[in-house]
Amino acid sequence: MSFYTSLTGLNAATAMLGVTANNISNVGTTGFKRSRADFGDIFATSPLQKSSSTVGQGVSLKQVSQEFGQGNISFSANALDLAVTGDGFFPIRSADGLSELFTRNGSFLLNEQFNVVNSSGQRLMAATVDSTGSANVNERVVLTIPQKTSGEAKQTSLVSLGLNFPADATVITDTFNRSNPSSYNKSTAFTVYDKGGNGYLATIYYVKTANANQSSPTNKWQTYVFVGDDAVAASLVQSTNANGEKMFTNQYGQIKPFSQVKDELTTNKTQLFSLDELTDKRISTAAKVNGAAVTTDLSTGINFFANRDTYTAATLTNMFSIDIDGTKNPVAIDLSHLRSINATITGAQIAAEVTNIMNRKFGDETYFDFTSDANRTFKISSSRYATGTAGSSGAPLTISFATSDLPTTSPATTLSTVSITQAVAIMQAKLDAATGGAPGYAAAAATAATAATAYTAAVKLS
Repeated sequence: MSFYTSLTGLNAATAMLGVTANNISNVGTTGFKRSRADFGDIFATSPLQKSSSTVGQGVSLKQVSQEFGQGNISFSANALDLAVTGDGFFPIRSADGLSELFTRNGSFLLNEQFNVVNSSGQRLMAATVDSTGSANVNERVVLTIPQKTSGEAKQTSLVSLGLNFPADATVITDTFNRSNPSSYNKSTAFTVYDKGGNGYLATIYYVKTANANQSSPTNKWQTYVFVGDDAVAASLVQSTNANGEKMFTNQYGQIKPFSQVKDELTTNKTQLFSLDELTDKRISTAAKVNGAAVTTDLSTGINFFANRDTYTAATLTNMFSIDIDGTKNPVAIDLSHLRSINATITGAQIAAEVTNIMNRKFGDETYFDFTSDANRTFKISSSRYATGTAGSSGAPLTISFATSDLPTTSPATTLSTVSITQAVAIMQAKLDAATGGAPGYAAAAATAATAATAYTAAVKLS
């Protein structure tokens, strides 16, 4: 019997070595839990019998148990490799779908049906989630990852930039050259993409062209856009609001929908007419501009007389009115804010006030059609009189101009090639002439060649 007893010990030792060898061999197995061999004594006794002199009969292997302790978590390149922290198992369903199993092995992949499965084809189960985000662990379904194409190239269609230009930036008059940093003020670079996902460096260059002044209260900037080494031609895009209405912006930065400016838009088929400091020319059919009340021909010379040298607030409130093409809705020019004791205001200053009011009323939101009628009327009427003495009631003064008023050095022969700057200069000159000082003062008549600079008369506002 002693030989048999010793043999059980050898068998037990063999089992112990086998369990240890199995643990060592599975050291790299994901989710593997260490095994442990449990042994028990063999007693040579009968039930209900006690004997203090009975010798044991050896040892036997009772069971091999698993130790489910938390192991180390390591990272892998597979996005579907999972791990359970703490107690718990992954629920899986057998390949035939009949049995539900549990495992700590979190190594998963996708099959042809986009189910999450392990290496044996057993599918991972997941709890259902309702619309409130609550999970029902008692109701599990096969976890499926829907097919979706990711990483598709998307062509750049819109670039939004937030810019804040320095107000004191220097006006640059040099010809733009992207290779010369002194020919532009600022630049912005970013990447744009084509349909194939290829990136290109886009650069926007900003050049300040004019400072703000009384007649144009905003700074002016010119932009140049390059994608790589290719220049992008500038174009205008009509913006709309949330209701689909077209939006319009004037030179003062006011943005309004079409419903608010439609009464001011007489036509949208011709180019914009604006008393701005633009130097480019506006092309239109030759137009004849006449005064409705009095036609003034400066080619032969004319004297302007003031019928008063001081003005009350009531007089200054409606000193001028502006009517374009007989709209029967003239705009009153209010100069009462210029009233001051013994203050002298030049005609050029009054012309600037008139220009500002005209811009606010007939500015960048209004179009004038000079193509349908060659006899359009542009008239500025004054409450003063063209001739007479103080207290007289002569004909109201009307300021108008025609091609004969242009400088002789100008190549223009018709109003179709008159620039905005020339028109403003003529208007200011005639306002200078029409707003002389004391009663009886006769402003010297200007010839056509000097109409833009000859008058320096002043009017006293008190």
